[in-house]
Amino acid sequence: MTADPIAMQDGRGPDRIPALDGLRGIAILLVLIFHSLDIQVDAVPIPFIHAIAISGWTGVSLFFVLSGFLITGILLDSSPGRRSLGHFYMRRALRILPVYYATLLIFFYLIPRDAFPDLAWHDDREFLYWTFLQNWAMAARGSFLNAPNLNHLWSLNIEEQFYLFWPLLVFGLGRRRLLWLCGALIVGCLGLRIALYLHEAPWVAIYIMTITRMDDLAVGAAIACLVRGSKGLAPFVPIARMVGSVCALYVVALMFVAGGFLLRADLTLTLGFSVASLGFGSALILVLVAASDEWVTRLLSARVLRTFGKYSYALYVVHLPIVIFLMVPNGANPGIPRTAVYFWHLALTIGLSFAVAFVSWHVLEQPFLRLKKRFGGDSDVASAANTADKGT
Repeated sequence: MTADPIAMQDGRGPDRIPALDGLRGIAILLVLIFHSLDIQVDAVPIPFIHAIAISGWTGVSLFFVLSGFLITGILLDSSPGRRSLGHFYMRRALRILPVYYATLLIFFYLIPRDAFPDLAWHDDREFLYWTFLQNWAMAARGSFLNAPNLNHLWSLNIEEQFYLFWPLLVFGLGRRRLLWLCGALIVGCLGLRIALYLHEAPWVAIYIMTITRMDDLAVGAAIACLVRGSKGLAPFVPIARMVGSVCALYVVALMFVAGGFLLRADLTLTLGFSVASLGFGSALILVLVAASDEWVTRLLSARVLRTFGKYSYALYVVHLPIVIFLMVPNGANPGIPRTAVYFWHLALTIGLSFAVAFVSWHVLEQPFLRLKKRFGGDSDVASAANTADKGT
């Protein structure tokens, strides 16, 4: 990139990086492909396509890496103090809460349970959803809760918990010490996952606890610290290429040996999450330093990927209920190939989810985003904050 990478990465001024929106577009498409396959079990007998689809859970890791990078960058460029902290929390609330709470309201209270028994839910632990504690309850239970349409919101719980404590660490530690903390979190999360696995903890607990997934966010945060160093990211490009290549070879090997980057596999629950974090972090570094005319920049700046990136937050929130609503029962239409049923289901899911996200953006999200200007953020900073939220 030819412009200042710090200005570009947090969205200030005209140097916003379109490729980051493209990365978010890839992340949400991975999640959509994965959940559609997860519902239509064994729907894609073609090995290569099945391997990609079943690895789509990694889209959440990519979202987390981007969130850590962009949110940490915004905080590092803010003046430490109570005023900046308050403005940060208000901007995060305006971005996350309207769509999130509107979704809870619809599924818990507005959908008639008698008419739509598969969509309407009233979990006896409903308060966990409203307070962003759903992921901890799932970890304690060792399984997902009783509202399957809302199970995917665990990732937003992690995001909100991250937003709550991370600004205090950024303002309290400063860039250099924060970088050391990120390194400790990357190593510590791997060690914790291995310890939990050896003690036979449920896979759900390892997958969705904040303390076991902080390395995704820490990798992104570390890159935000590095890009603000005196030499920028240039010294780390060879390392990123090497680490990225090793991670890519690891995933390719799994494609051939295990049929994909399987979420519940032993290696994934321990080493695999670290591979996803470091792989996406390496890719992010290479995207940030790439020239505007390089193929990767042109690919990620494609309008279709940027459009999915723009609407990815609402897409993430609404897609799983739509996946379930459109589910084709196993054994239905026996004369139609399973692969055709899967792709038809996926196309309908993407189309309907996109339509809902489009309406959400223009009717619900934008009016609240305009209020960010009252809390220390101009439209460009608000746009950068939007990029940090998939939310997953």
